[in-house]
Amino acid sequence: MIYPPTRIPTRRFSKRISSHVPGAICSDGKYPYAGLIQGSDGSFYGTTIVGGGANVPCPWNGEDLGCGTIFKITPGEGLTTLHNFCSPSYCLDGAFPYAGLVQGGDGNFYGTTLGGDNAKGTVFRITPSGTLTSLHWFCSQKSPAGNCLDGQNLYAGLVQGSDGNLYGTTANGGAYGNGEVFGITPSGVLSVIHSFSGGADGGNPYTGLIQGSDGNFYGMTYSGGANGQGTVFKLALVPVAGLSPSALSFGNQVIGSTGQPQKVTLSNTGAAPLAISGIATSRDFAQTNNCGGSVPAFGSCTISVTFAPAAAGTEVGALTLTDNSNVIDGSQQIISLTGTGTAPMARLSPVSLSFGPQPINTPSPPGGITLANSYVGPLTLANISITGDNAGDFRETSDCPSNLAANAKCTINVTFAPSTLAGEIATLNVNDNASNSPQTVALTGTGVTQVAVRPASLVFAEPIVGTPSGAKNVVLTNNLSTPLAINITFTGADPADFTETDTCAGSLAARSHCTISVTFTPAATGTRTATLNVNDSANNSPQTVSLTGAGK
Repeated sequence: MIYPPTRIPTRRFSKRISSHVPGAICSDGKYPYAGLIQGSDGSFYGTTIVGGGANVPCPWNGEDLGCGTIFKITPGEGLTTLHNFCSPSYCLDGAFPYAGLVQGGDGNFYGTTLGGDNAKGTVFRITPSGTLTSLHWFCSQKSPAGNCLDGQNLYAGLVQGSDGNLYGTTANGGAYGNGEVFGITPSGVLSVIHSFSGGADGGNPYTGLIQGSDGNFYGMTYSGGANGQGTVFKLALVPVAGLSPSALSFGNQVIGSTGQPQKVTLSNTGAAPLAISGIATSRDFAQTNNCGGSVPAFGSCTISVTFAPAAAGTEVGALTLTDNSNVIDGSQQIISLTGTGTAPMARLSPVSLSFGPQPINTPSPPGGITLANSYVGPLTLANISITGDNAGDFRETSDCPSNLAANAKCTINVTFAPSTLAGEIATLNVNDNASNSPQTVALTGTGVTQVAVRPASLVFAEPIVGTPSGAKNVVLTNNLSTPLAINITFTGADPADFTETDTCAGSLAARSHCTISVTFTPAATGTRTATLNVNDSANNSPQTVSLTGAGK
């Protein structure tokens, strides 16, 4: 039998007990399963599977033995615990570090844990002074069935590749549940490089990787292979390109204008740089990007695509990426691009304008109509016109430019000066380059006299001579927009037989009315007549009412 060589220990892990579970947990750690590494500072660094001073339960084989530690031993100075796992809530920093550490080119140390949040394992970074950062929580990427697509259960440590990224294995999980090889950047971007099927390629890699001088990675699986008893494998590093999303739709875009850019992410999920030989778009689509000539392993870049249609109609184009994905020079990834070129859209508000009663030959106050360019490109105006049966009685003016900017508005003012005592109609037309040209507004109004009296005649009963009749009323209406000075007189055969009182008081406000009350007092028997005259400045002055009565 061969015995281990005799050695003098530089440090024995004590059975110092933490205070929270008496007699169970070694506060400086327990079961240092993995080996040590010597850091660039000359100290030695390692892990213990359990133990430590975290104040949370960590069951191990039925006992609460602690969640593990990371420690440093400096020759001549002794042991320093750098980190107790499960210090944060829910063990977000991991638990049970089976594997040892690797020191990265940045001077920090990197390692893995078997458990932690979701009890699936973590990758962490820790500074020589003991500041720990969790870089990835495994089983954060799940299939619809709940499988851990990014792997679970890490028994092996990491190796830093010649590209500066870190590589490792999970014993379980992945696409087939039999473990995987993964890569992760020092900043924490993880990519699955290979998922073991459990068949010819092997399954359940409990050990880690080494990188050969040829740049490939080598490792072993516990199971699978031709005999079902495990494999030794070589894994070549290749770039793998992917575009996301798989298609872009730009919807409607006004002809001659450029829409808002949409983003496409180019991701290299492989473990070798992706060389880009071309990024191109077709039809009226264009692109800019920050990709340069290559994308590093597990890296990504952004492509911005825009659509500027030159003509109306639907366009179907493509974004084509040419690269060396999977080490195939000239490999292409293509996503579909769609968009529709349209003319600008314009809108008039309101869609109808009524002027109501308006004195003939008198212009109304202007009625405002808003023309809005509701699209993202300029609106080119050809002309504004009025058509219809009574087009000549409507007039328009506007502040609209020949080119109305995107999302801008202007005003069209319309006035109505009727020439007849009747209802009138016309249509305002705006002709432009919009797809809904012409835009129209229905115009209506009614011509009325400037000043009117109603009724046009009064007939009185036959009162006794010298006896006044009951009063009869006449309504005087001023349809003008200005006050009206009035003078009321009687003329005709028997003007003295008629008298009036009124509410007009010599003046009638704009667009208002007053009442004239007429009384008949016959001076003799027989028919008596006269005319009520309202004298004013209206163009139909005087307004008259025929008066008739008989005395008995």
